[in-house]
Amino acid sequence: MRYISPMALGLILFACGVPKQGIQKEQKNAFSYEVGGETVAIDYENKNPSQADSIDLQVRVNDKLVDVSVSSTKGLQNFDGHGAVLSHEERNALAQAALDYSKQNSISDSSPLEQKAVFQVFDYLSQAPENYALPSRNFNNLSLKNDGITCIKKGTTVKAQWSTKLVPLVAEDIMVGANWPNNYGCMGRCGGDCGWGAPSAWTKDCLDHDACSFRNSASGGASDPNCGDEFNEAADDWIGGVWAGCNGK
Repeated sequence: MRYISPMALGLILFACGVPKQGIQKEQKNAFSYEVGGETVAIDYENKNPSQADSIDLQVRVNDKLVDVSVSSTKGLQNFDGHGAVLSHEERNALAQAALDYSKQNSISDSSPLEQKAVFQVFDYLSQAPENYALPSRNFNNLSLKNDGITCIKKGTTVKAQWSTKLVPLVAEDIMVGANWPNNYGCMGRCGGDCGWGAPSAWTKDCLDHDACSFRNSASGGASDPNCGDEFNEAADDWIGGVWAGCNGK
């Protein structure tokens, strides 16, 4: 999935002198940014703090809610965006929040579950396509394998497969991690281009979408006529692949 990376967005906003970050002292889990003349408030809460092996995370972006449930052993269990559509300003603020949170907490593969969840949700939401309604999907009764989360390793060759509005099946052998032009670096990595070093997932569904998107100049995420179905199939990989251990190694 290829959009402007959170790092790039952060640099653009900084260059314009726009983001003003103020982490509210009275609420350590809250962020506030000035973007395009609008104030975007972001906060999060772990609704299940007593459980070390699972988390029920609620993220609020202005008046929009996103609920995510994650298990350390079963991975992503639930994602509910309540049909929210994030504005350009809100996505830019989330990109900056992902950067700030990653730096403040030195996010890595060994970070606590809650910290990885917060970062990954910020990052995922920041790269939502324009006018994309965040979906609701439940994974409680499925295994990671049945969710379609298949890990791939950098340096190996994997057959990417996708369909278009004219062709029912297209296949191409692609080296995982290959750097293709026009911000399609790190083929198979979930998220925009190569990111900036924070944990990310490398999966078959993300490789399929990367290849489809590049070959068809896709845009608009789920609404793209050629690669929209690949976008939807990769959505849970983007978040769940991190906890499934799909680190590309």
